Amino acid sequence: MASLSGIITVMATSLSTSLLAFERYIDIVHPYLYIRHFIVNKSRVNFVAIWIGSITWVLLCGLLYGREAECHSSCHTCFYIPIDHHQLDILELLTVVFFICVLYITTITTLTLYGNLFQIARKHIRAISA
Repeated sequence: MASLSGIITVMATSLSTSLLAFERYIDIVHPYLYIRHFIVNKSRVNFVAIWIGSITWVLLCGLLYGREAECHSSCHTCFYIPIDHHQLDILELLTVVFFICVLYITTITTLTLYGNLFQIARKHIRAISA
């Protein structure tokens, strides 16, 4: 079982990385659009919203499944222990699938955006050196 803080960190970090890649992509490819729509305060609000949303999502999932938190003082982590160990709820399965999809979608989005930025940078280098 994974600790809550680990799940929250993975979820928020992957979403934050995708948001950062998206902002960099817009900044380089469409600079005038970036100047009009992206401000530092708005970016801060977006990152805080991602972290609050990730924390809320993970905690709500724990509450929806009727689990009890069991904290271990030796490893300083809390685990949600299922009340009925043999029952897999469809909602729990959908939540796990959603979590995995978020990870894959954010990873693919980040790699795609940075791949496009790399191609644009190579094109500019060729144009400058020609």
